[in-house]
Amino acid sequence: MRNILISAIAAVAGGCLGTSNIDRARAHALVDKGARLVDVRTPEEYAERHAGPAINLPLDQIPARAAELGGHDQPIIVYCHTGVRAAIAARRLQQAGFKHVYNLGTLGHWNFEAVGPSPSFD
Repeated sequence: MRNILISAIAAVAGGCLGTSNIDRARAHALVDKGARLVDVRTPEEYAERHAGPAINLPLDQIPARAAELGGHDQPIIVYCHTGVRAAIAARRLQQAGFKHVYNLGTLGHWNFEAVGPSPSFD
């Protein structure tokens, strides 16, 4: 229930911020064509588990490191743990001049090919 509520808040936040949400199939297709997949969680979260092709650009580092993402016409897909940071990151990237920014929401929306140890449910 908590995850559903957080996802709903993230979706509303993304809509209010004017970002585009993207589904798994379209995200994969864009990455296959050269879009950047960006994990905006902390380096520690990224090290634990991340989508294989994703680069790590923590939310708080976006203003200083946005140029690392390429030109402003480069499609960028962002995700995080709950979708909230991804919505904020998408908006910040748009404010920095990136024209094609998509919010995937959560790592789980990418697929089950995440790199890193699987979570333990013991």
